[in-house]
This record gives sequence, structure tokens and C-alpha cells, in this order.
Amino acid sequence: MSTFYNDLKEFADDIKRQFDIIINDYSDLVYSPEESHPGVVMIPRGDYCWKELSEEGKQLQSKLNSDYDQFASIVRTLLNKQLDHIRDSFEAYCEDIRPIIVQQSRTSEPSKTSFLKDVIRLIDEQISLLKTIYDSGSRNTIIVPDTNSLVYNPNLEDWEY
Repeated sequence: MSTFYNDLKEFADDIKRQFDIIINDYSDLVYSPEESHPGVVMIPRGDYCWKELSEEGKQLQSKLNSDYDQFASIVRTLLNKQLDHIRDSFEAYCEDIRPIIVQQSRTSEPSKTSFLKDVIRLIDEQISLLKTIYDSGSRNTIIVPDTNSLVYNPNLEDWEY
């Protein structure tokens, strides 16, 4: 029997596979140092930037973005009543993952492989936060309502199991 935690973990694994494909097959970092301007103090953002994705890469990026948003929404909802530091950790992980999906920022890291390792670690950390609310080894039942069912049949008294 599959648990909701296991299903969500499989969803996270699918997202990690999507990252692997996009980063290894479609993404590239190019050396592009920022211009210096005498007399102007600039905070360096890095000498590398993401190369623009091909059309197919952009399609995969769009799917990844949508899937990650769905994953993050589910986890965010599950963590809603948890302690502040747990929710803050989750949001910090999201903030670190988002630029890797979008691939618009500059970086000092020349290796795209390190981004993949970071994403995998961050998503694993997000999944591990769920262990604070649910022990996947226990036999406790967690009921997650299907809100679509309420739309189609709002009379709860008529429901049968």
C-alpha cells in the first residue's frame, strides 16, 4: 500500500529526474565576465551565466516549473501548521531552487553539475521536513480530502465508503 508520503517522494524523484535532463542535456554555463566601471562600486554576481535553452529545453523547463510549483504547494500546505523554523527552512530551499529552474541569474560557479547536486540535496531536504509531521513507518491514517469530490457531490451525508 502506497502512502501519501511515498507518493510525494516519488513526485519529488520525478522532479529531480527532470532537473537532471534539463541540466545535463539542455543547459550550459558560459563565461561572461561583467564589465567593470571605474569609480562605481559593484557587487560581483559571478562571471558565468546560463546559456539560453533550445525550444525543447524551454518546453521541459516549463513542465518542470509547473511540476515544482505543484510539489511546493502541496508541501507548503502540509507544513502550514508546523513551527516557524520548519516553514522558513522550506521557503529558503524554494528560494535556492527557483533560480536554477529559471536559469536567468549570474553565478560564480562554472560547473552545471554542482547545480544538479544542489537541487537534489535541496529537494531531499524539503521531503525530509515532512518527517516532522508524519512518520512514514507508523500505521497512523492520514486523510487528505479530495476537494474535487466536494464540487461534484457537496452532500457529505450521502457519501458512502
